Amino acid sequence: MSKITAIRQFVESIVRTKIVIARERDDWGMRVDEKLPRLILPSDLQQNTDEDKLYRKFFTDQCKCGKGFSNVTISLLHEIGHWETRDEVDWEAYYDARIGVYDYDYFNLDAELKATNWAIKWLSDPKNRKFAKAFEVKFYGH
Repeated sequence: MSKITAIRQFVESIVRTKIVIARERDDWGMRVDEKLPRLILPSDLQQNTDEDKLYRKFFTDQCKCGKGFSNVTISLLHEIGHWETRDEVDWEAYYDARIGVYDYDYFNLDAELKATNWAIKWLSDPKNRKFAKAFEVKFYGH
């Protein structure tokens, strides 16, 4: 199974609808202004930039069970969180507020925090952790 297929199956199972995976790669992202979720993936799915490391620390400081999961899984859950909380966010205010904001200040923006909190809540359920581990087996091929 390809990594993209594993991602598609994992995300679609959680959001309970088909998703679109953007053809152009950029960084982790989720378009929430379309009928279907549009997942944007980085060119290197296993990237581990300074920002990735900082976000992982931010996430696992709040969710100890997150330490047992890859950055890919944590990032996907966060992006799914954007889709799942899309109606709770003032997107115009968010886009204005994020200009020139980085690191922990960025992670604490309303939309980002809602997405992270959704991901933490989802991962806090033992059945979901088991499902996420099964995804990682498919993704990493072991």
